[in-house]
Amino acid sequence: MMSDRKGAELKRKYQDQWERGFGGLFDIKTRLRLLGEARPYGGREPGKTIANFWRRARNYVKNALIDIELFLEVADRKNVNIIFTKEALEPVVKALLHRPVMEYHYLIVERRPQDPDHPENLEGFQGHEPDRERAEIARMFIQYGFNYLTMKRRSEPLSQEIVQKAISLSNLLVESFRTGGEE
Repeated sequence: MMSDRKGAELKRKYQDQWERGFGGLFDIKTRLRLLGEARPYGGREPGKTIANFWRRARNYVKNALIDIELFLEVADRKNVNIIFTKEALEPVVKALLHRPVMEYHYLIVERRPQDPDHPENLEGFQGHEPDRERAEIARMFIQYGFNYLTMKRRSEPLSQEIVQKAISLSNLLVESFRTGGEE
């Protein structure tokens, strides 16, 4: 469940896209549901459950990622660079990798354990701790990023040594995350 503050923040952030209502991955109704402005199913209609809503949303996003990959495979550099800029991708990467860090920091560090709502005092704290899947994604960004950044310096042994150490460090850090079934 989304807090009122978070809902208001997301509405402001996506207001332009929400009002335009055309293009993009989701239709207006789905955007409203994601922003908490409409019920995400449930109720009287058979087959219209919250679980079905999230299954459909996941499938839309998964298919959109495949379409993005197709675009990247066939578009020329100019068209790719028009769409895939630091400014365009930073909010996506931040939502994927940085937002969970900030939420975890807030829950664990800033809220005091004597707070009755503190996660250590609540059942269901799972889901707020950092997860292995996102750690694997971060490592992938590091490995592919270093590979790209060192394209012009491949012949320099010092560059390769530093890159290998950084990749080894990322591998070590990923291993500190529990896998889904580990306790």
